[in-house]
Amino acid sequence: MSPQLNRSPIVVIDRNCRLPVSFTQEERLRAGARRSMTLAAVIRFDGDMDTQLLRACLDELIERHENLRVSFGLDSDGGYVNLASSLAGYYRESVIPRGTPDWDRFSAACDMITAHQREEFDITRPPLFRVLLVRLSVTSYLLNMAMDHIIADGRSVDILVRDLLAIYSARSVGREPALPKIPAQYLDFAAWERSVLRGEFYGRHASYWKDRLARVGPIPPSGLTDPEPPGGPAAGGIVRASISGREKRQLDQLLKARGIGMVPLVSAALKAAVITKRVGMTDGERWNVGFMASAANRGHPATREAFGYFATPIVLYSEFDVNPTLEEMFEREAAAHLQALRYQAFPHALVIKELAPQLYGARHRDEVPDVAPYVQFAVEELKEHGDQQLATRELRAERIRIRRNVIPGGGLRFIGTASGERLSIDLLYRTDLYREQWAQHLADTTGHYLRLMISESASRLEPMR
Repeated sequence: MSPQLNRSPIVVIDRNCRLPVSFTQEERLRAGARRSMTLAAVIRFDGDMDTQLLRACLDELIERHENLRVSFGLDSDGGYVNLASSLAGYYRESVIPRGTPDWDRFSAACDMITAHQREEFDITRPPLFRVLLVRLSVTSYLLNMAMDHIIADGRSVDILVRDLLAIYSARSVGREPALPKIPAQYLDFAAWERSVLRGEFYGRHASYWKDRLARVGPIPPSGLTDPEPPGGPAAGGIVRASISGREKRQLDQLLKARGIGMVPLVSAALKAAVITKRVGMTDGERWNVGFMASAANRGHPATREAFGYFATPIVLYSEFDVNPTLEEMFEREAAAHLQALRYQAFPHALVIKELAPQLYGARHRDEVPDVAPYVQFAVEELKEHGDQQLATRELRAERIRIRRNVIPGGGLRFIGTASGERLSIDLLYRTDLYREQWAQHLADTTGHYLRLMISESASRLEPMR
């Protein structure tokens, strides 16, 4: 984000006036997309749980983060926010049925949570935040917090988990929770965004993306086709590849030596895999690859602890020379990633308006004839979060992840998850467009190129097709 934007203060707006939506939210509202796009966090609790205290802590969490209490109105001006003073009907509890074998209780709880996450939200009616507490036994629970994506992003989910555990830890011993201050809420950010993205700032950011994406547009086609597509109704499938142990440590050492994160390395490997699987394209087309990635868009200090939909899609686009080395691909991708982050304050919704207004809202609609299949890309580096732990002797908490099959927008969604000595490569795919065998080969090929970057980075891509 521009230093000048960082210095522009985010002021608290009057809650009694018309409450604005952000540019990112407006795109979804104008697309008429009411269908649910759910984010979720699952926490496992083991020990002596005070469920009444937990409910009170959730109420306190909702009071702290007002964006949990919003819904949306639709009008010709792009929509507006309805803010409630409290939130009703968001909490429920469930118990594993009697007679369920001990070895099957966790699986049954996961099924309940998956069903809870699949329940649709109507963004015009609260709540857009729901909680399900499943009791596995007298001393074991799973808590699922689900919310519509229009009110939150991935970082916001992390903040919710951290704050809930901090509040419970403090209240269980009669103390006030020690939480970071929130200088401005998301509604304040939405108003600030509209006030600063105009004039010179708007023009400079729009010009960058127009130049950068002139050859591929704001939703770059993947160029990937399965020669034997299964057809049938659209559904979601998932395959996985992984790197662990010594190889993962070597990847970490490589990144440390370069002083960069995991994203450009994994992105370069996936782009190498995509290039090898493309068919029927000229060299000029085959070697130019773009993904739909996500940027946190929290450059302003006032946004660091706030809950909301700050993140925006960004296009990670690279033009490679024919037959580059893997080292050259890595370096080009690192530069492209850094450059894209410098312009993340200009949301993708505005990029589409400038480059291809006919595609505005396309990502939020199920079927758009003018949009070719594309790749969504994300890498998450999980670390031991000391601020996401319970500070009580009686109760232990652990955030867990439950894999669920969803239909990925664009046809393919690549999720890399780095944790400790393991890098998992999950590829979600549309089962009507791609076979499981085809998707598994793409995931495995990505892992293959990651390994080559460790040991044979001077290798060239072309001979490995």
